[in-house]
Amino acid sequence: MNSMFAIIFDMDGVLIDSEPSWQEAEIRILGELGVPLNHTHVATTTGWRIDRVVEHWRKRFPFPGDTSEIAHAITSEVAHVVRQHGQGLPGATALVSACRRQHMKVGLATSSAPTLIDAVLDRLALQPYFDAIASASEVPEGKPHPGVYELCAQRLEMAPHQCVAIEDSLPGIRSAIAAGMTCIAVQEPRTLRMDAIAAGAHHWIESLEQVTPQTLKELIQKNTKRPPHSTLGQ
Repeated sequence: MNSMFAIIFDMDGVLIDSEPSWQEAEIRILGELGVPLNHTHVATTTGWRIDRVVEHWRKRFPFPGDTSEIAHAITSEVAHVVRQHGQGLPGATALVSACRRQHMKVGLATSSAPTLIDAVLDRLALQPYFDAIASASEVPEGKPHPGVYELCAQRLEMAPHQCVAIEDSLPGIRSAIAAGMTCIAVQEPRTLRMDAIAAGAHHWIESLEQVTPQTLKELIQKNTKRPPHSTLGQ
């Protein structure tokens, strides 16, 4: 195993196209509690831990019910949809397996709970490829707090500066940067390139198909030698 570098993936919106399922589940379940959400509303909480999402909307539209139970119901619905219909994003499976073939350590740092992590990794047949997995449910605060990335690096037995994180959301980018990692931002519909760069991302790509293990190693090596906020491939 190459102990000099590690790659840490976010999950939702990076490995799998689960964000639409999250939005539909939040709109439906919170809607049943009287919360008038639409897709514009739920897009503003992309990347947050689900208990924080529930409490965020409770403050704006007070509703009854236990936060953990509501969060569990939303997560369970998303997990069910993923197991039935989940689709990996372009280049995701290929990059994860390529990193392992190149003997890089591979981690997962996600805001999602273990129930959904298992559903995604089972659906994409990626369970064997990860050396360490960290869920924001295991730390006091979710993204943009760095805790989940710090925990993943600890489990990989790597220093943060030896890790490159791949993220799609602004809270996720801020989390990885706060943990002291190199961060690649992957394009997604709700995050503009300029906003990702402003959040601290060192590189911007349109798809994981643009990335190779060698690219990742070069990014980590160069990160301390040049200013951040460049664009990969330009």
